[in-house]
Amino acid sequence: MYAQLGLGCWSFAPGYREEFSASDSVQTIHAAVRSGIRHFDTAQVYGKGRSEQLAGQQLRRFRRKTPREELSLATKIFVTPNLTPRGFASRFETSLNRLCTSYLDVCYIHWPIQHYDFRPLLEVLQSFREAGKLRHIGLSNFPPDMIYTLSCFCEISYVQDAYSLLWRRPEDELLPLCRSLGIRFAAYSVLAQGLLARTPYPPQDWRSSLVFCRPEVRSRLGELLDAYRLKVSSYGLTPAQAALLWAAAAKGVHTVLIGSRTKQQLLHLTEVYGQKLPEELEEYLEEFSLRCGELLPAEEGNIFCRRW
Repeated sequence: MYAQLGLGCWSFAPGYREEFSASDSVQTIHAAVRSGIRHFDTAQVYGKGRSEQLAGQQLRRFRRKTPREELSLATKIFVTPNLTPRGFASRFETSLNRLCTSYLDVCYIHWPIQHYDFRPLLEVLQSFREAGKLRHIGLSNFPPDMIYTLSCFCEISYVQDAYSLLWRRPEDELLPLCRSLGIRFAAYSVLAQGLLARTPYPPQDWRSSLVFCRPEVRSRLGELLDAYRLKVSSYGLTPAQAALLWAAAAKGVHTVLIGSRTKQQLLHLTEVYGQKLPEELEEYLEEFSLRCGELLPAEEGNIFCRRW
């Protein structure tokens, strides 16, 4: 069974890539709706709200043919150490306004931080859910132990984390926990921030700080990626298409998010979505993925090497 396809809107704002284009972003959102995508994922920190605003304004243009209730809008609120429940509630209302909607389908707390009690914020989200302004509460980038603890306090419906052929750490604890608690898992970075789609990043690219680009990892991983690209091409697939199909068919994945920056990138992926990988290719991808995973440092809990 394939996971649902969602559009990740992180690149629809300046600041992440030099080649940002508002026109490309608009065309990508329009192409997503027309190709049948109904789940859209953004965050307040993406361009300081610019991504939310652009997505909300463009999706509103489709309301006549694609009513709001047919869409699933998700956003994430970043928490700072001094953020109060009242401040959190204000940020939630800001997201509603930017996304041009009266309710959110999913609201994630974006990242964990040390020595912070998230329960009062979950109470805020519960109050919004009871008021009809929110359907589901989610946690993004939280470790399994914190997810379990917070799920005992409040119903958590969604968990979001990185997951790809290059990063399968969620299979160890996170995915089993989600299955046991009935939580839907949304996978982002299924193309490993583009490594499974193109050549390695230039040194000045911010993504060069990812776990995959560690000096002790990069050269050996590059060799495996070169072989991967040749192998999947022999099956008539591009590296990006193969990576997406693998993630979408993975056990326990409810939603896969694609962070396409342009209409062409999006259509390139949606044209194969739903296809089944040949059994021989599945076997190769399993071996390739495990070999890549062996190169990564065991102490890192996320692809951004972020600690809390």
